[in-house]
Amino acid sequence: MTSPDSHEPHPGEDLPARVERLEMLLTHVDSLVAELNRVVVDQARTIDRLEHRYQRLAQRQIQMEESVKPQDRLPEDERPPHY
Repeated sequence: MTSPDSHEPHPGEDLPARVERLEMLLTHVDSLVAELNRVVVDQARTIDRLEHRYQRLAQRQIQMEESVKPQDRLPEDERPPHY
């Protein structure tokens, strides 16, 4: 997004016009901050859901590995003794 007005002072601008321009810029910045905050909150929720899903999948993987009988395991799936 771009600002509604330039950040540079305008030559010959009187104080009331400058204050008005700064107020408009501040309103724009406030809007951007609110929008970015919404994005961050949404991303945090997504990350929380993905972390929860990952934990469930990791637990299921462990349970599946533990449920396989030793005689049914493939040799390449076994960890060497030094692990």
